[in-house]
Amino acid sequence: MKPFVLILLVFVTIPLVSESSKKKKGKSKPVPIENKLIDYGEFKRIVNRSEKERETHRLTEDQFLKLMSEEGVVLLDARSESRFHLLHIQGAKNLPFTEFTKESLAEIIPEKKIQNSNLL
Repeated sequence: MKPFVLILLVFVTIPLVSESSKKKKGKSKPVPIENKLIDYGEFKRIVNRSEKERETHRLTEDQFLKLMSEEGVVLLDARSESRFHLLHIQGAKNLPFTEFTKESLAEIIPEKKIQNSNLL
């Protein structure tokens, strides 16, 4: 009876160990967790599309300093409030990006007529 049990254990154990080693060797792509509220593909598309637009609004340090010396320029720091309090440019106003609304922006940016060239 003992040899039969031992042989049975070998036949059952070897396939389990073999499957386990196959899983470790081949790194499979993780299966995404479905969430209907998150459209990662659309997010990537927006980021890629906005890259070119972003580049047209970048400033050199000299350009930035020149603009900051002009009257009526608002420097909006869109980082979190905690990051803003750690370090920020003097005169900057903090409004975390997650809190952007028409009303919150209107409180910080007083003029309704803003030249596009000043929106950076």
